[in-house]
Amino acid sequence: MPDLGPTLDQAPPLDQAPGDLAPALDLAPALDLALEPDLSPLPDLAVDQALPPDAGPVEPAARGVYRYTRLPVGGLGELGRVAFRPQGDYALALEVSGDVYVVDWASGEATPFAPGGTVYWTGLAWIDDGARAVLVGSRFDDGAWTAVVHHFDHAAWAAGEPPLSPSPDTERPGEQATALSLSPAGVPIVLLSRRVGGGYNAILRGYDPQARAWTAFVAATVTSAGCGGLAHVRDEFGGVGRLVTCGENGADLHLHRTLGGVDEWVGRPGVGNIGNLGGVAAHPSLDYALVIGWSGRRVHRFEGGRLLPSETAPNYSRSGILNVAFQPDGRRALVVGRAGVQPVRGTVIEFRHDLYRCPSVNNDCELTEVSIPGFDQPPYNGDGNHRLNHAAFHPGCDGGLLVGGYTAFRQDVGYLIRFEIENGRACD
Repeated sequence: MPDLGPTLDQAPPLDQAPGDLAPALDLAPALDLALEPDLSPLPDLAVDQALPPDAGPVEPAARGVYRYTRLPVGGLGELGRVAFRPQGDYALALEVSGDVYVVDWASGEATPFAPGGTVYWTGLAWIDDGARAVLVGSRFDDGAWTAVVHHFDHAAWAAGEPPLSPSPDTERPGEQATALSLSPAGVPIVLLSRRVGGGYNAILRGYDPQARAWTAFVAATVTSAGCGGLAHVRDEFGGVGRLVTCGENGADLHLHRTLGGVDEWVGRPGVGNIGNLGGVAAHPSLDYALVIGWSGRRVHRFEGGRLLPSETAPNYSRSGILNVAFQPDGRRALVVGRAGVQPVRGTVIEFRHDLYRCPSVNNDCELTEVSIPGFDQPPYNGDGNHRLNHAAFHPGCDGGLLVGGYTAFRQDVGYLIRFEIENGRACD
């Protein structure tokens, strides 16, 4: 298998064992928490802070009728992440390993920026009301991983200046940055992974974008698999914790929280037979999160401090689901993944808040498959190895972007696809 890098919030192709991910992570020593300067959470990360009420709609959204258009962008490698600026004028799309693209919503044009060296991008979040974005990923140099943080500056982009810059003082040798999530207070929390013998450490670190430095917040635990998914979600007491999903070389799930003033990890809360876990996303209310089991091909639900029983999770046995993303207002989420077969289609599944019941995907399932038909035909020319890795809804309307592609020796295909919900709110 080619070197695809640490895209742990996605998953390896389903015809390859998880152990085939390369390069391996067993190049760094174990994490010694005694060396950390401060393990106490910062005040702005308190999980019992007041949160806004659920702003989600009372009535569920109608089943969407989707129209897809592949944007003709040359030189595009496989894309792994995408996020719209809150104003909606453009989105950032990150190659799995390579450039950062500014995708203009009105024209569909995509402008690339190189980070300097190869970065395996795994996380992206807009901050300061769209003034900046924080990007996380990892470099692989001389046989070792280094976690890195970059900034994208909107003012520089608008002025025609280079908008992408690294934060060199935050580099973490021996670690991989595998995910990024904003706390309710808007503080970026970065998930890092470190291989230790036959196991892993999952490490959470707060990041201060103003100082371009790590905060005092750090928490770590031993896991049985590499972890690449992170989301903030409410626990059984209504406080907010950080849910970590793991699916490389095994399966694991952890919730980090502060309960009664005590900082703790809850290992495998409510877990049954889950298989390898991939992407995770929380509803904007933080009342629940959807977790993708890529080996079991299930859409799991985390709610009330636990993962609900796996037998209640919708199963898509003919679609290699990988990731999930919510609409900003919480009305919908899209589950995406590897192309389905018989016939070949680009896998997209619509979830509508709060409709989860699915006794059978072919019998009264409240989730709807809205996959891209004819995915083996122009303009996609895909097959079972091609995949959709992530989705982003445009703010204020029912449409957005899908990203994906395929990486292999002598072949690198990137998908940048615009979608519109024809019976929804039009995107101008």
